[in-house]
Amino acid sequence: MKSKRFTILTIIVALLLVLAFAITGCSSTEKAKYPTKPIEFIVHSGAGGAPDAFVRMVSDILTKEKFINVPISVVNKVGGGGTIAFKYVASKAEDPYVLLGFPSVFITQAVISPKDSPSYKEFTPIALLSIDPICVVVNADSPYKTLNDLIEAGRTKPGGITWATTSMGSYDHVMALKFAETTKSKVVLLPNSSDGDAVVAVLGGNADCVSLNPRGIIGQVKAGKMRILAVSTAQRVQGIDAPTLREAGVDIALGGPRGVAAPKNIPPEAKAFLVNTFKKLSEHERWKKYVQESYAVPANLFGDDIVKFLQEQTEYVSPVFKEAGLIKN
Repeated sequence: MKSKRFTILTIIVALLLVLAFAITGCSSTEKAKYPTKPIEFIVHSGAGGAPDAFVRMVSDILTKEKFINVPISVVNKVGGGGTIAFKYVASKAEDPYVLLGFPSVFITQAVISPKDSPSYKEFTPIALLSIDPICVVVNADSPYKTLNDLIEAGRTKPGGITWATTSMGSYDHVMALKFAETTKSKVVLLPNSSDGDAVVAVLGGNADCVSLNPRGIIGQVKAGKMRILAVSTAQRVQGIDAPTLREAGVDIALGGPRGVAAPKNIPPEAKAFLVNTFKKLSEHERWKKYVQESYAVPANLFGDDIVKFLQEQTEYVSPVFKEAGLIKN
C-alpha cells in the first residue's frame, strides 16, 4: 500500500516538474519571440503634421519591409503641448508594446512644465533617426532680403518684428527666443496652432517671419510665395539655397529631433530587438529617401547613445526658457 502511495506521489511530483518546466520553457520562448502582439505607436499631435508623417512613414517601412512581423497601430494622442501623449507612454512602464515618436517638445515640455510632463529619464530611448533643420522664412514680397535685414529691423523697427511660431516649447519657438537673445533684437511672438496657420500669418502680412522645418514651407518657397533667409543646422541643407545662421553671423545651431522611445524598464530582449530593428530601418533606401525628401539630416543614434543628446538639448533650452520666464515651478 505504501509502495503504491509512494509511486502515485512520485508520478504527481514528476508531472508537476514537467509542467513547471513547460511553463518556464514557454515563457522563455515567448520572450525570445518578441514581438508577439500588435504595437501601439503614439503621436503627440494630430494627423497630417510632420510628427504624424514621421511616425506613419516609420511604421509603414517597418511592416512592409517585414522588419517587424506584427501590426503597428498609429495612435494620435493630442493635447497639452504633447504632455498627454508623453504621460500616457510613461505610464506604461515595462510594456514594450507601446512606442512614442518623440519631437522637440518631448525635451522642452519637461523643462517648461516639469510637474506635468515626464522627462526623458522616464523613457527608454530607442532611436534618434533624423534632425529637422529650422528655416527662418519671410514673405517673398518682404523688404527683408537677408538675415541681416531682419536683424536690423529687430533692433530699429518700432515695436520690433513679429515672429510666427507654433506651439510653446517647439524648437521653432526656441529659435525665435534664441534669435532675439543672440542678436539683441526685439521679437514679438505670434503663436499659432499649426504649421499651416503660422505660414498663413506670414503670407497674410500678420507676421514678419516664421521659423519652421522645411516640410512646412517648401511648397510655398517653390511657388515663389516665401523666401528662406537662413537654416539652423551647422551645415547647409542640400536642396535649400540659403546660408546657415552661423554663416550669416548668428551663433545658433539647432534642429528638431525625430526619434523613437519606449516606456521605462522594458525587457532587455525587447530593447535589443527594437534598437537593432531601427538600425536596419536607418539603412534602408526608403528611409534614406524620406530623409532626403524631408530636407532632414540623418542622426543615427541608438539606445543609450541617445541619452547624452537628450541631456545636452535639455541643458541648451533650459536657460532660454528661464530667461523668457516660461518655466513653471
